[in-house]
Amino acid sequence: MSHKTHANQFTKFLEYVVGRRPDEFGLIPDHDGFLKTKDLIRAINEEDGWRHIRLVHIHEVFLKDPDPPFEITESLIRAKNRDLLSGYKPCENPPKLLYGWIRKKAYPSVFQNGLIPSAHPFVLLTKEKDFALRLGRRMDQEPIILTVMVQNCLDNGMTFQEYGDLFLSDFIPVDCFTGPPIPKEREKAKSKEKPAQKPSDQAGSFFLNMENALEKDKSFKKKGKHEGPSWKQDRKRVRQEKERY
Repeated sequence: MSHKTHANQFTKFLEYVVGRRPDEFGLIPDHDGFLKTKDLIRAINEEDGWRHIRLVHIHEVFLKDPDPPFEITESLIRAKNRDLLSGYKPCENPPKLLYGWIRKKAYPSVFQNGLIPSAHPFVLLTKEKDFALRLGRRMDQEPIILTVMVQNCLDNGMTFQEYGDLFLSDFIPVDCFTGPPIPKEREKAKSKEKPAQKPSDQAGSFFLNMENALEKDKSFKKKGKHEGPSWKQDRKRVRQEKERY
C-alpha cells in the first residue's frame, strides 16, 4: 500500500470518527462539535492498523488537503459537516442496567458520595460492560466498573440522555449503583521499641558500676574528713599529755 493510499484511508477513517460516530469509540463532542485531540488519538490507537497514529499524522491531513473536512485548533478538532452526528437526545427507554467506570483510587469517595462528572460535563455510561472496561482503561489500568440500576435512578428523579451508543446523566446517587467491595486498608503494624538488653556476663570479665563506685568514693571522703586515721588521734593525745608535765 502506497503512502498516499494509506493517507487517504486515514482521512476517511478520521472523518467517520469525528464527523459521524464518535460514540462508537467512546467519544462525545461538546455542543459545538469539538473533540479533544488527545482523547481522539487515544481512541484511534486502540484500533488495529492505527496504533501508530500521533498528532503529527492529523496535521499531515491539513497539509496535503487544500480543503480538509475538519477544523482544528491547538487541542480541539471537529468536522466541518456535522449533520451526520447523533446529537444529544432525551433517553425515553433506557436499558435496565448501565455501566460506568472510575479510577481505582476514586472508588472510596464515589462509594460514599455518588458518581459525578469528571473529565466530561456528564457522567458517561454504556450498555455493555466490556465497552465500559475498554473506556475505563484509558484512564486507569485497573478501573472500577460500576453497575447502574436505571430504575432506581429514575425513582430518585434522575434523567438520562443518549448520544448514539453512549448514555449520559448529571449524577448517579449512592444507592443507585453497585460495585466490587472496597479493599480494606492494611493496618500498619506499630513498631515496638525493644528495650536495650544488658550485656551478658561472660567468664573472665567484669563490668564496673560507675554509679556505685562514685557513691562509695564520696562516702569515703566524707567519712575521712571528720574522723581521720586512729593513729593520728593517739599521737596527738600523747603530745598533749607531755605538755602538761
